[in-house]
Amino acid sequence: MKIKSLEIDRFGRFERQKIHLTGQALTVVYGENESGKSTIMQFLLAILFGFPQKNAMSRWMDEGDENLTGGTVLFTSDDGRLCRLKRTYTDNGRPQLLIGDQKADLGKWLTGVDRLLYQNVFCFDLTGLQGIEKKRPSDLNDLLLGAGMTGTQVLTELEQQLAKKCGELFKKGGKNPDLNRLFRELDATGAKIGKWEQKLSDFLELEERIRQLKETIKKCETEKKEVQTRYRDWTAFTAIRPLIIRARAIDAEIRKLGPVRPFPEDGKARYEDIRRQKDTLEREVSEREEQIRETGDQIGALSVRTDWLAEEGRLTTLFRSAVRDEQNMGEVRRLHEELAEKKSAYRQHVRRLGPDWDDSRVASADVSLSFLKTFKEKSELWKKAAEEKRRADDIRENQSEAVRQLTDQVKIVQQQRASASGGDRADRRGGRQAKISRFTYLAGATVLVLLSVLVSVLITPSAGVLFFAFGLVPGIVVVMGRRFSEGRSESRESAGPDDAEFRFRMKQLADAERLDKAKQQAAEEAGHGRDQRERELIAWLNDRGYKGIAPDFAEEAVRLEGEARILLDKIRTLEKRITERLGEHRLFESEKSDLTGRLGLPEGDITFLEQILDREKKKGSRIDELKRNRMLYVKQKERLLSKLEKLTAAAHDLFEKAGAESEEQFLQAAEKHVHHRELQKEKEKKHLDMIETAGSEEQLRIYIDALDSGKWADTSEESFRDQTEEIDSRLKKARADLIAGQAERQSLVADDTYRDTLDHYEALRTEAGEKARKWASLRMAQWAIRKAKDLYRKERLPGVLDQAGRYFNYITSGKYKALRLEDSDGFIAVQDDGSPVRAEQLSRGAAEQLYLSLRFALTDAFSGRETLPLIIDEGFAEFDALRTRRVYHLIEKMAQKRQVILFTCHQSAFLHDHPEYVISLSKEVPTI
Repeated sequence: MKIKSLEIDRFGRFERQKIHLTGQALTVVYGENESGKSTIMQFLLAILFGFPQKNAMSRWMDEGDENLTGGTVLFTSDDGRLCRLKRTYTDNGRPQLLIGDQKADLGKWLTGVDRLLYQNVFCFDLTGLQGIEKKRPSDLNDLLLGAGMTGTQVLTELEQQLAKKCGELFKKGGKNPDLNRLFRELDATGAKIGKWEQKLSDFLELEERIRQLKETIKKCETEKKEVQTRYRDWTAFTAIRPLIIRARAIDAEIRKLGPVRPFPEDGKARYEDIRRQKDTLEREVSEREEQIRETGDQIGALSVRTDWLAEEGRLTTLFRSAVRDEQNMGEVRRLHEELAEKKSAYRQHVRRLGPDWDDSRVASADVSLSFLKTFKEKSELWKKAAEEKRRADDIRENQSEAVRQLTDQVKIVQQQRASASGGDRADRRGGRQAKISRFTYLAGATVLVLLSVLVSVLITPSAGVLFFAFGLVPGIVVVMGRRFSEGRSESRESAGPDDAEFRFRMKQLADAERLDKAKQQAAEEAGHGRDQRERELIAWLNDRGYKGIAPDFAEEAVRLEGEARILLDKIRTLEKRITERLGEHRLFESEKSDLTGRLGLPEGDITFLEQILDREKKKGSRIDELKRNRMLYVKQKERLLSKLEKLTAAAHDLFEKAGAESEEQFLQAAEKHVHHRELQKEKEKKHLDMIETAGSEEQLRIYIDALDSGKWADTSEESFRDQTEEIDSRLKKARADLIAGQAERQSLVADDTYRDTLDHYEALRTEAGEKARKWASLRMAQWAIRKAKDLYRKERLPGVLDQAGRYFNYITSGKYKALRLEDSDGFIAVQDDGSPVRAEQLSRGAAEQLYLSLRFALTDAFSGRETLPLIIDEGFAEFDALRTRRVYHLIEKMAQKRQVILFTCHQSAFLHDHPEYVISLSKEVPTI
């Protein structure tokens, strides 16, 4: 793992800043005090292992900064992949690790490394190096165990918890622990029982006898356990005895074989493989020779007509032409059918156009786009003029109807004026006429509205409005006249006919007649416009080949002419294509006749010619294939012979390595070598089986000594069974006596208080026994932890101390050559003359250098999935110039294995000599 850059969103004094490391394995971050070195180190720890508690984070986070607190670390893994690790405080500090484009689990990737392990091994500052001379040996041992054995303080914390729980159960001279309290209660209860025992001497004697019986039972049980233990040992010895005997027999057989010469690795298998390959190759050589002979015979048996192969190009062209000719003739038949169909459709169009239409007229008539566009415009003008003429006629007819109605009304008024005596009858008739007229007016108005809507739809909306206006005028005149008549009828009883009203009605009639004449004149003008448009359209059509076509048939005639013109062009195209295909057919027949004559064949079909050419080509191809095969067989034979020579040389090489002159000697040496190796493997396996059965090497030696001394020679399973039965007999009798004594004692206990006291005493003893067993378990756990520590000190701690001693020797320029850790005196630094110096006697700088050496040794001893970087913050500020230079040199060597990041505020010659390692921080870090 190598850190490349830090992207700090907000942490301490940094906000939205990106810090790039040097790209070297060693990076020295130089800065003055309060420039942010410790902040960067804490940021790295927070991103890698999570944020601490909020109280601890208050140093690096102000109020209201939670949303932005966090950032990203970019690094490359040991296998070169780019990784991106991000944490945000508000996201519960959950890590987001991307390796390439894939998400990954940070816990699995770090393989269990937590913050405490990292700080104990890979990350330290000046404070971590101070005070080593004041540490007790047990503290130093725990520190090394925590960092080097489990990576955490788990063992130390567990040991403290066990000590606390043991103290809660029992403490010498204590009052509150459970066992101390129970022991006091037992003493008090025992005192009460003593008073009862003074009163009951027989009871005491009985108790003594019961006690003796219990001791007898306990003694018998102990003897039985010892017998069972010896029986288990004898059983284990009986199981391992055949293995020991077989192992000794194997040793004897190995000695009997005598010395075994070196033999090539897998020599026999390799030789057998060579022999199998040689047999296979020899068979293949024989097969290739046979194939070469057979191929030559087959080539000699084949003959080919070369004249056919010489004409292969023309024949192939002829065959392709035959396919095309067949397609052409099929196309000719199809074209004839299509031609007949097109001619039939063309004749129908010509008949519909008229008897005076023929091919020349159809071909000469104009069907261009400009003609069609102009025709559409002129036709629309003609239709519009005809429609205007029709509308004018309708309006004039409506006006004439209004004049007729006014004339009828005037006649009625004249009749009313002529006869006053017939007024009543006229009134009744007028009433009936008025009643009838109302229905007439309603029907007329309905018809007028419907006709206006129809005109609006068929012509234009403005024409509909105009039609409705002209139709409404006569209706209004008629209604007004009728109302005038009714008024006169109502006032006739008092007044009689009114001449003024009659004159008014006559004036209306005159106005309506004048309007009728105007409408008649407008209709005539519209008729003249329609006739003019019709003459223009007919003349225009005559000029463009449509002579004699009526305007109302003009659109149909133009459509039929266009379709007929298309059909005529298609007919001429079809006739041309038929002529071309028949010409190609004649050329094909001529080429076929010429080729059959050159090859000396009578006139034949194409299929026969193809069969002959195909047969001759197959013969030629077969001869070429046989020649290629024969050449291939020859080359294969040569390669096979070359392989045979190599295999023969390899076999001779094996003989020389095995010291054999013949195959028989080689196989004998191989058998001896294999037998010797099998015996060695069996010997090793038997030894492992014996250790597994015995449990350890020490126990195995005990069993071997027992076999040699004949310890179990006269022992059998029956003797153990007899001893067990004798002990069981004594145990049974003692238990029977105990039960009888306890029954007798029970009969002596007549007082419930005494019985209750005894019950309470037994309950206290039971509870004390349970507490004691729990206390013993805890003590056993403490013992196990101490054993684990001792084991670590024996197995792993010496290696760490040796490496630390080498580092300490280098840093101190050989003044101290080794380190030891003793229980009584703690760390001992051995000087170059062999004299020991305790750590507390070292100077402060030397003590810190000793601790730094231990840190470096633990770093080397740690192994994980990733090579984690080493981070040092002011770790050797108190060292002199020489030892500082040596430490820097040592760090350079360590940087070859893992990245090292060093924070310092002190200038040194190393920083000046190696500016490529240095990143300088000012108090105001620039925003990137």
